[in-house]
Amino acid sequence: MKPNRTLMLFLLAALLLQACATAEGGFRLFAPTATQTATPTQTATSTPVPPTATSTATITPTATLTRTPKPTQTPSPEPSATPTETISQQLKSRIVFYLILPELGRTDACGDISLIPIISKRYRTGDKLRDMEIAMQMLLSVGVRRFGVYYNALWDTQLTINSIKYQKEKDYVYLDFGGFLPVMQMSKCDKHGVREQIWKTFYHYGIQNKTFTFNGKFLIDQLSR
Repeated sequence: MKPNRTLMLFLLAALLLQACATAEGGFRLFAPTATQTATPTQTATSTPVPPTATSTATITPTATLTRTPKPTQTPSPEPSATPTETISQQLKSRIVFYLILPELGRTDACGDISLIPIISKRYRTGDKLRDMEIAMQMLLSVGVRRFGVYYNALWDTQLTINSIKYQKEKDYVYLDFGGFLPVMQMSKCDKHGVREQIWKTFYHYGIQNKTFTFNGKFLIDQLSR
């Protein structure tokens, strides 16, 4: 009986060892899965790494590009170019007509008068005949007796230009005036002043010869009446 008992004890011990081995093996099977499930949670936590995309704040320097309009300040020097034009240059580049500076102590066209160029803001066209016509139109349209400190002998007239003919080979202009010229009511001083203002304005543009008429009659004869 003893040998059988020892055999049974041996078999029982073997069974116990096998059971322990399987039990331990069971825990080992779950342990790896636990570690695998843990690792996905780590990868999930690693997803916040993209916040490096917040480095897109580097785009903000593009706002500095809005300061590039500084070159708009460059046009400002351009207006400074106009004041550099001297009076003598303006007399050649602008449309000019003439008014009278009365004798000291007087306010009319009598006595020792001076013809003063009035420089307009309008530039010449480059065509002296056209420039002369524009200047003459400006003179005839002043329409007042006193122009600042200057006197206008044409104040009581309403002269217009009927026609202009030009002979280029002779540099000769035939200019016929029309409109209203009350020579019988004008003073001698004003008649003289009208002649001076029209003649001076005309010759300013370098035309050599001319004939002025009023409705077909010589203007100089009308002003001498």
